Amino acid sequence: MSPEAEVRTNRGKDNRSKLTMSHAAGSKSYARVGHELAEQQGRPARRDEIYVRTHTRKNKEGDIVPLPGAEIFINKFEEAVAENPELKDRSIEDGDLYAHVFGEKEPRGRIRGLGLGPTPQDVGTPGTQMKISTKLQMALQARSQSEQEVRALRQDMNQMKEKMDQIYQMMVAAQGVQHIESPSQHGPNSRQVI
Repeated sequence: MSPEAEVRTNRGKDNRSKLTMSHAAGSKSYARVGHELAEQQGRPARRDEIYVRTHTRKNKEGDIVPLPGAEIFINKFEEAVAENPELKDRSIEDGDLYAHVFGEKEPRGRIRGLGLGPTPQDVGTPGTQMKISTKLQMALQARSQSEQEVRALRQDMNQMKEKMDQIYQMMVAAQGVQHIESPSQHGPNSRQVI
């Protein structure tokens, strides 16, 4: 009942009157709809599938019908798949079916069909470059992973070296010979015969 609330109400009415197409997702986010589709299908949901799910509803007879304005785009999805079936297998980075129909340019700061979380630069959509910080972060992760692998290999080599020394000492002890250097005590270029 306050004047501030009335101003907000009028602003909301104006904004809703400018909408050209609504969705039928209700209070569900697109991410949640995508998650539910992924659980049903057993694979990640594509953006075109999320669009169709959020822009159709059941009529009184129980048939699934598109919302006003959405039928054009749903038909374009079907036509594009009929002409280029490989579009269904493309990722967002490669220009998926959704980008083929709606255009590759994404709105600033978000990716259509994914919500406000990821940005075009984060994902690397066509026509954008990944953020330098994202590239740097990916490079640092790769470097860290390779350093961990090198450390693990060195540790494995040291364990193998210790086992070889133990086996060699057991062989020497079995033959009754004393004070013989183990193979690991020789230099890297020396020939060793066991």
